[in-house]
Amino acid sequence: MSGSLCFDDRFLIDQEVLGKGAFATVVKGLDLKNQQHIACKIVSKQKLKENPTLDNLFAQEIQLQRKLQSPYIIQIYKVYSVDNFYMLMMEYCEGGDLEKYLQKNGSIPEQKAIGFLMQILAGLREIHSHSIIHRDLKPQNIFIKGNQLKIGDFGCARTAFIDSLNTGKTTVGSSYFKAPEIIEGLEYGFEVDIFSLGVLLYKMLFNSYPFEGQSVQEIYKKMQSSIDFKKNGVVISNQMIDFLSRLLKFDRNDRITWLQVYKHPIISKNLKNDNILAENIFAPQFIDIQIYQDPKFLNRSFSSIKVQSNVLTSGLAEENKQKSNIYQQDEGKKRMQAEQKEAKEKEIQYAVKQYLIKRNTYAQLWELAKSFNKFQIPQIDSKIPSFFVLKKMKSLSSQLQNELNQRINIFNLKFFNDFLDSEIYENLQKCINEDFCELDKLFNTTQQEAIESIQKLNINNQDLIQEIKTLQPCQEFKKLYIESLVAYANGLNQILQKIKDPIQQSGFFYQIILVYDACSIDKKIIDNIEYDFEKHKLEIFNTDPEKFQSIIEQRQTEALN
Repeated sequence: MSGSLCFDDRFLIDQEVLGKGAFATVVKGLDLKNQQHIACKIVSKQKLKENPTLDNLFAQEIQLQRKLQSPYIIQIYKVYSVDNFYMLMMEYCEGGDLEKYLQKNGSIPEQKAIGFLMQILAGLREIHSHSIIHRDLKPQNIFIKGNQLKIGDFGCARTAFIDSLNTGKTTVGSSYFKAPEIIEGLEYGFEVDIFSLGVLLYKMLFNSYPFEGQSVQEIYKKMQSSIDFKKNGVVISNQMIDFLSRLLKFDRNDRITWLQVYKHPIISKNLKNDNILAENIFAPQFIDIQIYQDPKFLNRSFSSIKVQSNVLTSGLAEENKQKSNIYQQDEGKKRMQAEQKEAKEKEIQYAVKQYLIKRNTYAQLWELAKSFNKFQIPQIDSKIPSFFVLKKMKSLSSQLQNELNQRINIFNLKFFNDFLDSEIYENLQKCINEDFCELDKLFNTTQQEAIESIQKLNINNQDLIQEIKTLQPCQEFKKLYIESLVAYANGLNQILQKIKDPIQQSGFFYQIILVYDACSIDKKIIDNIEYDFEKHKLEIFNTDPEKFQSIIEQRQTEALN
């Protein structure tokens, strides 16, 4: 990809590279709406296809991060699909990540490290409140904006199943920050983020890792030995030593729990310490720690499992999974519950996707409706086609609104009642209802303007007059809808053929194609096509001007047949 790109007339992306990874590049951009810099993460679709695991993690990253709304978490604004890339418009942090900060500044003094820790905890509370385990807490995933820290990179995060199986098994994350139970291949829960938090805090204080080695095996063995709390000549308080020791316990049964984290003096005594601005950072959300009273935040107990120092040879996971028959039966039941819950979640996601395809289809008409005002050409009437577009859009929106409000199972969902009871359904219903209200306001004005155009142009077509004066589509609506749009497009094309300026040519061509897209909207609805409108817009803008007329003629033929 080269040059600058603009999306939705809002996000302007340039070529200044902020970072580069194995399958993604992050470049700088600008949000034209508020004149704030953004970060654009460009992800190669081809590289994702080559690695199914990365593909799944990427999809999961977007899904999870969109749920999270906190000043201590990197915000994702929008995702575009362009040619061979996905482009994620995200919050920009001019201070880079915590790893670069440590490389530049060295060890962080204890009191300042506690201030940083408070902010990280605030971000984790938001993550955990959605039953998400981050699983990859490390300096490279903590970003700095002004004096504020923000957690990012949710590629390794996962949703835990509440009240059923709140554990994972997958080995993910950086080796230095992995909890022992992840390395062992055991089932785990939210306690793995406690261990990673301990390594992260140690790294901030000593600018080094508590457990080092050339391989995962070496690091794992070091985890079972004593921790050096005087590394690099750094001196920390006895309370901090105690706090770190409890965060970094090898046996999770001995490890501090999330509720105990907040009761430890290192945290509790600093909740209102003005020296680290903790009152601004932390106190207003203090009540949120009630979430950690939920049993799912207790460290999982596996008293029958004794981890040996040599378990990282072949067969590590199997040697550490000896359970009693009762435990196996219990886990089997939990797994069935978890699978059923996962099936429900997948079906709900499918339903939301299908509803959004419907909504995005008529939202394309909204783009056209707004554009009519940009093409106020005296010799071409835009009021009548504008009215027809809004009437079509209102009809589609009304149908979707009724299906949602009347709770009609249009996609034959097995878990439809669960979908109806979900917050997602309420939000979707609210969104569609708001669409309809906004349309209703504009419809009346546009209808009056269309009536005035009928009178001004001395039109005597009674079917057309009746269609404009009624709220619901009449028998001849489809025919008149197409005719009005094609007539408008023909008028624009006559002017296009006389224009010499390339920029004006592109503008007129874009408008004409939008009109013909509206002519084929019914086919997209019937075929239930998932339409990548942003990619389509770019293709229109990049069309060779020599092909304008042949494309327009083809689209006109399709519209009239």
